[in-house]
Amino acid sequence: MEEEQQLVRVPVEGLVHLRPRRRVLAGNSQGGGLAHFGIGLRDQVCPPSTGFAAYNQYGAGNGRPAGPERDLHVYPFNGHEGGEAVQVRRQLRWLAGVLGH
Repeated sequence: MEEEQQLVRVPVEGLVHLRPRRRVLAGNSQGGGLAHFGIGLRDQVCPPSTGFAAYNQYGAGNGRPAGPERDLHVYPFNGHEGGEAVQVRRQLRWLAGVLGH
């Protein structure tokens, strides 16, 4: 029986501890599904270090020499709101590319 693949939105602090069976697009934290990250460097709610830790940890245990395909956008002058509309546009373009549209 195939596992159902689904798109889930996970807070960055949760990604560091993502369980192997939790799927993010086509894979999981161990197997390495596609992932898209956006980090505001002036975020006082979720320190940027947690976003970078999640990005670096994501797919680290997949046993492959290279990590999974993932994108990271850094917003040096933004806080918790991240890239706002710019990030949303990037996410939509990224997702369209993933889905082949």
